[in-house]
Amino acid sequence: MLELLFFSFLVLLTSLLAARIIRKRRKAKKKTETVKSALDLWVEEVLGHELARKVGTDRQVVLQALRGEPEVEAVGSMERVVRSIQVAFERLPGAKDAEVRIEVAYEDGTQYVTRKRIGWGELPDGVRDEFARTAGARVYRPWHFPWSDPDRH
Repeated sequence: MLELLFFSFLVLLTSLLAARIIRKRRKAKKKTETVKSALDLWVEEVLGHELARKVGTDRQVVLQALRGEPEVEAVGSMERVVRSIQVAFERLPGAKDAEVRIEVAYEDGTQYVTRKRIGWGELPDGVRDEFARTAGARVYRPWHFPWSDPDRH
């Protein structure tokens, strides 16, 4: 009888410890998740709309994939049609504004380009730093699918 009581106590203690570890990991994961900027959200929205059109699938399926919850079929179809995606930043006269372009090159040779004007303060820090360091007019950044290895491109 004493052995059964001791065993029950060990099971209860192990369960409580496991629950505590799981809770800590979930909290740590939430803390490390980065908050997306308005620019990142715009890129996701544009790509969600354009890639859904190009691959002939539902926009929500594409958006879910771009937000980290990919379905195998959606991932495969997007990777088959897209050659590359770049986000280009251009300094506009007056230095108060910049133009952001999303440039999608498809495997079939077609392209999709869209642009948006934003305030200088909305640029990512690294882009502003590169403009200051190089005094260039344009900065390009490759954009990779969240599930892909950037070194592969």
